[in-house]
Amino acid sequence: MSRFFRVHFFTLIELLTVIAIIAVLAAMLLPTLSRARSKATDSACLNLLKQYGVATAIYSMSWDGYLPDVQTYLLPESGFAEAFAASAGGSMPEKITRCPADGSTASLGRLGETSINGKTLQLSYGGSGNTLSNSLSGRKINGVFVTVPDFVKVADSRIKQPAKSFIWCDYQARSSDSHVGFYPAVPPDNSDSLGNIAFRHARRCNAVYLDGHTGFARMNNNIVLCDNGHNLAPGYTWARPSNTQYPFGPRAANVAKGVSDNPSVTYQ
Repeated sequence: MSRFFRVHFFTLIELLTVIAIIAVLAAMLLPTLSRARSKATDSACLNLLKQYGVATAIYSMSWDGYLPDVQTYLLPESGFAEAFAASAGGSMPEKITRCPADGSTASLGRLGETSINGKTLQLSYGGSGNTLSNSLSGRKINGVFVTVPDFVKVADSRIKQPAKSFIWCDYQARSSDSHVGFYPAVPPDNSDSLGNIAFRHARRCNAVYLDGHTGFARMNNNIVLCDNGHNLAPGYTWARPSNTQYPFGPRAANVAKGVSDNPSVTYQ
């Protein structure tokens, strides 16, 4: 007895319906996956910054209470990389200089660069040129801008609010930079500039504070950012960080004059 098989083909309407359902499901899932990925990179960034804080503490205990020099901390002879390796199981300098979420920083051409033993390292983390030691610290003396080495101890008078003072944070280099590290002052002609500070984590700049805790500064909602938190949107300004504002780090000479919170950011 012959058997007859009936073959069923999907109609065009059925195929289009299936494709539409898949498209709807993808549209629903992609934002969730994007948020999950963002949270993962954010956590990885905060964990790495936490290691910066631990390494800073180890360094200061090993070097008579001095904080690392923001200009030379990656050099083998500085001792900071050694302290970092002790805290993170042997991490080399090239493993600790990049934020996991710095793709937008790279695409803008704003990764910093430093040379270590003839090898160029790219940076998207920076240390505070105010709070840490700074061998290229700038001062005006008798009206003339000069470089004055500034080596700081944890017990220095500027450290009155260690839980409010950034030491390392998300960083972007600017084309005019001749230094390593971030600095509060922004040139007045750069109205769209955030200086060396990057708010690339959903309007947040992740950081580790002098007391060792990791946190962030979030740009207030009334200020619009563009380029994934690397620039102010046209027409917007912010209270540019100064040497007398937390969390960006007051200089010792300014602490006695009184230090305020930066009004453009919320931080913890």
